[in-house]
Amino acid sequence: KFDLRMFAFSLMDWCADRFEWVPNINSYPGYYRNKSIVDTMLMAKCCNTTQSMSLTNVSNRLLGYSNLPQEKVIKDLMKRRRHTNRYDMLSPQDIFPYACTDIESTSKIHPILAKELDTQGITELYNQELKLMHVVSDMECRGFTVDLSLFKQYKEDCREIIPVLQDKVNSLAGHEVNIDADAEVVQVFLEQGISLEEITKTAPEAKAVKERKQAEGKRPSSVSVSKEILYIVNNPLSLAILDLRAVLHLYSTYIIGIESRLDGDKLHASFNQAGPVTGRFSCSDPNLQNMYRTGIMLLSPDLPSAIVNKAEGIRIRNIFIPSAKGRVIIKSDYSQMELRKFGYYSKDEKVLSAYREGLDLHQMTADNIGAIRQDTKEVNFGVLYGMGIRGLSVKQWLRLLKGIVEERTFKPVRVDLLFPGLKAGVKKIMFDWHNYFTAARPMFNNISRVHRVRGYVRNAYGRRYSVRPGKDYILLNYLIQGGCADMMKEKLVAIDDYLRASNSGAFIVSTIHDEVLIDCPESKLREVAKNVIRIMEDFKTPVKGLRPAFDVVDFTVELKVCNYRWGESEALVL
Repeated sequence: KFDLRMFAFSLMDWCADRFEWVPNINSYPGYYRNKSIVDTMLMAKCCNTTQSMSLTNVSNRLLGYSNLPQEKVIKDLMKRRRHTNRYDMLSPQDIFPYACTDIESTSKIHPILAKELDTQGITELYNQELKLMHVVSDMECRGFTVDLSLFKQYKEDCREIIPVLQDKVNSLAGHEVNIDADAEVVQVFLEQGISLEEITKTAPEAKAVKERKQAEGKRPSSVSVSKEILYIVNNPLSLAILDLRAVLHLYSTYIIGIESRLDGDKLHASFNQAGPVTGRFSCSDPNLQNMYRTGIMLLSPDLPSAIVNKAEGIRIRNIFIPSAKGRVIIKSDYSQMELRKFGYYSKDEKVLSAYREGLDLHQMTADNIGAIRQDTKEVNFGVLYGMGIRGLSVKQWLRLLKGIVEERTFKPVRVDLLFPGLKAGVKKIMFDWHNYFTAARPMFNNISRVHRVRGYVRNAYGRRYSVRPGKDYILLNYLIQGGCADMMKEKLVAIDDYLRASNSGAFIVSTIHDEVLIDCPESKLREVAKNVIRIMEDFKTPVKGLRPAFDVVDFTVELKVCNYRWGESEALVL
């Protein structure tokens, strides 16, 4: 997408030289949509999902050499001149060898990747990714409209809250504390007779993190100041630090992050379709996919009520609004897409019948294995994500910790009394879960067998996934997440084609996991919504060269409309 914009900037320079007219790049999306464009990064991503997509790594794999030596020269040059990552600050003579190596590598790997696409039978998958690149580029260029007055109010609220919370931390510590310095935080608790190092030794999540780092050959720290550790401490100081961290994160990531990317009242976030291994989108500058749904509930005691209310009132999604008066935002979201995909792969009749009859799968599972809904929900999703008893136990432990802290007892949490029983409970739920969903284990075994024989597994779109020995439990996650990602990509392209052909004036403004946000004239709301839901739910028709029919389970969509703000929606009944 960056290269497309560079081409467009070249067009702007050409226009300026000849006509003294320069088009606005952000209001000029889609210029290269019908031009002959090739993207070797997307080709490499389709051919080998689980390896790095950087030109350096792809060149090394396919050609036996890369641009790394020239890249190192450029990096050293920028470092000496203190122009970190500013290629535009270098002269053409400086950048020429590096640019030529890039061009040579790209031109040589293109035919190799094209042949590999054909060999794997995934040329149509790549074509879909290429079409999607234009859709995403258009989406980024148009941007998401921001209510600047509300954004300014949230910024002022954060600036008012942060000093109060910092004073609270300093008062409880007895001196000024920099909460970003882990050593200072550890020392502050030592002064109060609390050893975070001792707590770290027994904290379940901290132990899991330590073991994971050791397995990766990294040296883990002997002490943690994570949320889990401060929850276990559960005193006014630990909660004040957590409160300050939360508001500072909101302020730096979303307030400052959005402000630095604003173009008038438009936010042009960056979506990466070649990022995560599964094939899902990642988002940055800022990450709209992890944006807070609610305000921040402050936990520390004796705070002014005005400060508490302001923190709870900062609902960052509310700053995003339709692009003009008389327009709304349509939210179309797949219902439990991953679990339906699990039903597609496992063919488990209990899962399929639950969705055919419109039942709540989590409640149905809870009723049949004698557990509470929240626990079975975590197990239902946890199994798909490759989590075992240990991972699920830690997840439920953190939920339990959060509940204890929110009771504001301000008493240390006894890990030794709570976690062993919780872990035993999770083990029983997992055992009962596998006895209930009897098709699950044969599915896992079959996936592992296929990977062992072929060295990879494929999702329904032909995308391949491979893992290191002993990591077979991740394969189902890759298949389900990757399959859902490709389904979303297919439908984003189809929705965009419909919206462009319909002359409705509607357009896609963002995509969040399994959700599409469409900016639409209010007068066209029902017409557009009906066609969007028709497109998104149609998986029973096979797409030649791309995927078979998904006729085992229905993939249903829930529609909502945001009349004023993204964070305020209501169900849309057609």
